[in-house]
Amino acid sequence: ERGGCMTANTATTRQWIRQCKLLIGTGSGEWLDVSEMHIKFETTQALSSAPGKALIRIYNLSDGTSKKVQEEGAPVQLMAGYGGNVGLIFSGSCAQIRRGRESGTDKYLELTCQDGDLALQYATINRSLSAGWTQRDALGAAHDSLKAHGVDPGYTGGLFEHKMPRGKAIFGAARDHLDDWGRSVGMDWAIRDGQLNCVPATETAPGAAFELTPATGLIGMPAQTVDGITLRSLLNPMLRAGQQVHLSHDLIVEGKQDPVYTAPPIFYAPTDLDGFYKIYNSRVVGDTRGNDWYSDCVCVAMDKNTAPISGLFVNTVANKGY
Repeated sequence: ERGGCMTANTATTRQWIRQCKLLIGTGSGEWLDVSEMHIKFETTQALSSAPGKALIRIYNLSDGTSKKVQEEGAPVQLMAGYGGNVGLIFSGSCAQIRRGRESGTDKYLELTCQDGDLALQYATINRSLSAGWTQRDALGAAHDSLKAHGVDPGYTGGLFEHKMPRGKAIFGAARDHLDDWGRSVGMDWAIRDGQLNCVPATETAPGAAFELTPATGLIGMPAQTVDGITLRSLLNPMLRAGQQVHLSHDLIVEGKQDPVYTAPPIFYAPTDLDGFYKIYNSRVVGDTRGNDWYSDCVCVAMDKNTAPISGLFVNTVANKGY
């Protein structure tokens, strides 16, 4: 057990019969279900202030159906998986709708989507907290400003309730306030599926640690990098930023140092001999009529209070979208 979670069942999981469900909101307030079409998608999500992103391409929609998707800001929900293990992998809104062709016969509708983008851009705080305020009160001020832009309170890990002796004025962008607040209390925060989630740096989001082995979907050998343990598995909606995964130490290819004296040392992220890791970054790629159907993750050892600082993690979240 680690972080209040037990490891999942280690039995072999049969993963077959891909499933995908894509719902797009229309101007009339209805949901357009295009799940039966040829769909390609790529989603990225990190335990950071950067919004989750999705690039979704739908092929050969009829002109009448395509015209129902007209407005930027339309809600989008994408679910995928295998058989009975189908779950939500992205929920957000369209930032751009683009139409085009790949060939003379194949046309597409492409949706560029973000999760919580409007709140991150426009939510502001102008609040005074009286003497005796707590860190939960400071978080509540952020909740109030984000809620006006469609973001609801989500999971928040344990907070100390120490009362501050002096009042405090909070003003400016909500995202900046949350960055300062997170550093002061040791929390990672992110907007996921329209909710503000705050996870302590030494803990994970609620839920059992997923036991990841070749029998449950692991592809190839996880590798130790400067950011953490990078791995690929068959598409799994349970492998999301903030969640916990259990990975046998024997499966990991450890990083190699250059023996040349003049070479700068490489400081690889530590591994956990007990095999418990926190997912900091998750990338999901799928093609309902192609080969791609996998999840890529960057994980950090649970017994170390270290977050990814470069490489894959930063490449995914560097453009914060505001």
